[in-house]
Amino acid sequence: MTSAAYKNELAKRKFYDYLAGPGQYSPSSVACYEQAIWVWEDFTIKSDFTGFTKTRAEDFRAWLKSKKKTRGEGTVSLSYCFDTLRYLTKFFEWLSDQPGYRKIRRTDIEYLKLTKQETRMATQPKGQESPSVEEVRTLIEAIKGTSEVEMRDKALLSLFFLTGARISALTSLPM
Repeated sequence: MTSAAYKNELAKRKFYDYLAGPGQYSPSSVACYEQAIWVWEDFTIKSDFTGFTKTRAEDFRAWLKSKKKTRGEGTVSLSYCFDTLRYLTKFFEWLSDQPGYRKIRRTDIEYLKLTKQETRMATQPKGQESPSVEEVRTLIEAIKGTSEVEMRDKALLSLFFLTGARISALTSLPM
């Protein structure tokens, strides 16, 4: 192992210990940070973290946005880019306070961000598909209503459709 790779590994282990200890992050969150750092290392071909500069941050951001998906076609999503950059920002901010890495400037770390428009697009909630009025009406009309269970189901679906109540509120409704 080269000295740069060894130094990087030591820094990463200290960071993961910091996240799990005083940071109180869950193991799954620490794994997300680890994945983001691996992506950075893929881009830099495992070069020393002290080589972090504004130019390298800008190049990484452009590279990340054009990165191909591992499975499927097309490039990675903006939300993936946003999260990866967010994790790396925290890592490099922590790293810039560590001995031997103080030459990493916080103003350079700011270049690990998407534009405001891209950030809005990446963080907007994903729309959920819901059935149309006609589909719900067809479903309710398809229930015959000859037995008590069918009448109950028809009434619950109708109530749910008309009121927009939560499922948990409907299931706990006394009959």
